[in-house]
Amino acid sequence: MLHYILQVVLFQLLFLIVYDVFLRKETFFNLNRVYLLGTAVLSIAIPFMKIEQIKNVVAKDLVIRLPEIIIGNSTEDFSTINPEIAMQAGLNLDPDPISIWNIIVISGMCIATLILMIKISKLMRLASKQPKRWSGNLLIIELLNSTKAFSFFHYIFLGQKLNTQEKSAILEHEMVHVHEKHTLDLLFFELLRIVFWFNPLVYMYQKRIATLHEYLADAKAVKYHNKAKYYDNLLAQVFETQQFSFVNPFFKQSLIKKRILMLSKSKSRQINLSRYLLIIPLILGMLVYSSCSVFKSKQKNEIVEIEIEAVETPNSKPQHEVPFSIIDEVPVFKSCEALETNIERKKCVNQAISKYVNMNFNTSIADSLGFVGKQRINVIFKIDKEGYVIDVKARAPHPVLEEEAKRVIKNLPRFSPGKHKDKTVIVPYSLPIVFQIKGNSSTLANNQINEFKENLKNASEVPFTVVDQVPIFKSCEDFKTNEARKKCTSQNISKYVNLNFNTSIADSLGLVGKQRMNVIFKIDKEGYVIDVKARAPHPTLEEEAKRVIKSLPQFSPGKHKDRTVIVPYSLPIVFQIQGTSKTQAKEDANEVPFMALDEAPGIGECSGLSSSKEQKTCFSKYVSRYVTRNYNVGLASNLGLVGRQRTNVIFKIDKQGLITEARARAPHPELEAEALRVINSLPQFTPGKLNGKPVVVTYSLPILFQIAADSKQDKKN
Repeated sequence: MLHYILQVVLFQLLFLIVYDVFLRKETFFNLNRVYLLGTAVLSIAIPFMKIEQIKNVVAKDLVIRLPEIIIGNSTEDFSTINPEIAMQAGLNLDPDPISIWNIIVISGMCIATLILMIKISKLMRLASKQPKRWSGNLLIIELLNSTKAFSFFHYIFLGQKLNTQEKSAILEHEMVHVHEKHTLDLLFFELLRIVFWFNPLVYMYQKRIATLHEYLADAKAVKYHNKAKYYDNLLAQVFETQQFSFVNPFFKQSLIKKRILMLSKSKSRQINLSRYLLIIPLILGMLVYSSCSVFKSKQKNEIVEIEIEAVETPNSKPQHEVPFSIIDEVPVFKSCEALETNIERKKCVNQAISKYVNMNFNTSIADSLGFVGKQRINVIFKIDKEGYVIDVKARAPHPVLEEEAKRVIKNLPRFSPGKHKDKTVIVPYSLPIVFQIKGNSSTLANNQINEFKENLKNASEVPFTVVDQVPIFKSCEDFKTNEARKKCTSQNISKYVNLNFNTSIADSLGLVGKQRMNVIFKIDKEGYVIDVKARAPHPTLEEEAKRVIKSLPQFSPGKHKDRTVIVPYSLPIVFQIQGTSKTQAKEDANEVPFMALDEAPGIGECSGLSSSKEQKTCFSKYVSRYVTRNYNVGLASNLGLVGRQRTNVIFKIDKQGLITEARARAPHPELEAEALRVINSLPQFTPGKLNGKPVVVTYSLPILFQIAADSKQDKKN
């Protein structure tokens, strides 16, 4: 929002500079009026405009996704993660506050609206109380004991104290305002003053358009009167300032001199019309600026970052593996062999791999899975002594993306093998793949949809969004339209998962707050669920999700072009965990979630505390400090990761106070290994207790840290 406001202010400033410097003194009054109104509108609209050649937007692929399933009570959106751990991990458990700036802007708009309404009501009351008469389609209102004169729409207000000659000249002047509909111009800027009440340039625009109205009315009215007498009418009055900013006053002291000067000015030469051409490069520049700023956030589904870096694992290195950063001769494509220096070859390889992955990675997979925004996949692999890609591993937001990344990397052409000290060696690589999914697009152009459907005529798998007849439950067969059947099937799946998913598993694992799982599966030609895959915060949750989906009853199979086909689905499952109560924990006293303990696991500095709350807070602080001191955040930078990184760790403290069964989920396998190393190195604790007896305690720990983009560059240098 702030960026938009700054653009509007900048564009209005540039337009006004051009007007004041090149156009204000010209007698092309109608063109100047069009300029002021047009540029005011353009300054608001241009930030939303895009030049397609710059933005280069392509249509979005079809999204194959079922509605989100919410399991359990979704109205409670707070988390029961210990506040101390959350603070150390960088998590904000408080709801987002309402911005004070939003409150100020909306309050200002309300006040400006109220002021405008008061002014209009005063004007209407003034018109209703004064004598009036019709002259054609004009309503002449006589202001008692006044020399004021102004117009508003078809109302013309004339002071009673004006003499007959003055009234005639003023009436001609005000009729121009009425016929040219100048009131609409002023009300337009009044509305802008409401929305942009904080922008002084809007007030400057309104002042200039009001002045221009007087020039235009004077120029037409003086044709019917002696110019000298018209000057006298302007100068001879004891002027009364009119307080309505949206009317056209005849007597306005600050404008008298300017109006007389403009009346006495010779008409501008026709050659000066060329000055209006200045607006063309100005608008083009604004469009380029606006399009480039939008391009950063709304680009097509393409890979925007490909980098290659060395992987040095914390474990012992094989004898014939040499990291990319220190190898004498890097593995290269055949096309890069002619380059002389190792640095040039590295750059050539990076560019070649980037181009290859860009051309071969199917980003529409992420779109079909329902992902939006920036997606990141981390891949590690090795180039063996023969130049072939081996040992490919990937970490992505979804298993299907991992498989796609592996497929592309495994298909890389053969390299010339790397060499170190004149010996052929194996070289490990780390490759981050980042791409942007535009999201929130529901339709494609008709020709693209038709082309897409044409390709599906003979396909054995057809996406849910385009299949002629969707797979449905038996209970949904009576519905006539495909849309109604889709809705019925979605509701039945939601109900089935709600009834059968065991949410207590997440609780027993020590997970709290909102949990999300993504499941993909297919309905085969007999209506059975096949090829179920899941991604969840914990492997046990993944298995539970697979179990529930596999147990779905048989569907009536989907059909396309009168043929039975396989239909793939993507299903997000979301539920809220608020932690296990002590009553539930007592039912299984051998393993108890941390929040349900009577006595938290202890360490020396926490042993003297009496209350359970103090013990838990002390324990959480200790674990957070320990991880902060011992976790190697530089590892993420070495792996090419940037921005905020999150690792989720769950572990148990057994009845002897020792760490057991530690598991981790992170954006990269090396980060998982580092998290497990740190957690497993925690010292022995005093075991946790429930009802006075030692128990096994489950604990969940989020680890968050920020990697600056430039720190990664420093590592390379």
